Amino acid sequence: MNTTPSGVGGPAGDSRAEREQLVAALIAVIGAVGFRHATVEAVVDRAGLDQAAFARHFDDLETGFVAAWERVNECFTVTMIRAFAGGSTWREGVRAAARAAIRLAERHPTYARILFVDVLEAGEEARTRCMESARLLAQVLHVADDGLVDIPGDERNGQTPADDGAVAEALIGGIYTTVALCIRRHGPAALRELVPELASTVVTAYLGVEAGLEELKLARSSPGDR
Repeated sequence: MNTTPSGVGGPAGDSRAEREQLVAALIAVIGAVGFRHATVEAVVDRAGLDQAAFARHFDDLETGFVAAWERVNECFTVTMIRAFAGGSTWREGVRAAARAAIRLAERHPTYARILFVDVLEAGEEARTRCMESARLLAQVLHVADDGLVDIPGDERNGQTPADDGAVAEALIGGIYTTVALCIRRHGPAALRELVPELASTVVTAYLGVEAGLEELKLARSSPGDR
């Protein structure tokens, strides 16, 4: 007689399936009520499992949140990198990445809440992963391409690349805080208006205040931001 809980069978494949159920449930529950109001009980109920199943994969709600955040962050990161790579100039790529992230947040407001709001409340490990992700994106922005004529550090524009750590700090402080405040006050539907400000924040971190102000004007006039 099979006494294994629903969704759990053999030790390898079914264990992965069980974890996937829990991660999906974590995203749904935390995205709906926020990390502070989420409970393990609500997560396992959503997943159709029990607390023993949760304990097989996560130590507590914070470690479960990290897994959910990483899943959501991967989705946003891939989307942004693809959009950035499609730009004909470095700054167009930055603008496109900002637009792509905001559109994804609009389509999936629960993702947006987890990525930008709850990560600031879910413990040190979540914040550390957030910083690591910001540094990865900063490194991507440094990648040279002969077709990107305005890339930071390019001898043609005389700029020097910003330090990766400093760029990551700027992205965390500027973008995450700005987006989190917007979601808290107005909800994800209001995020589209932030595209010019987000693009300007990144450009300022790499190229300085003057370029950032110029980018703010360019992004505001771009039809793709409306």
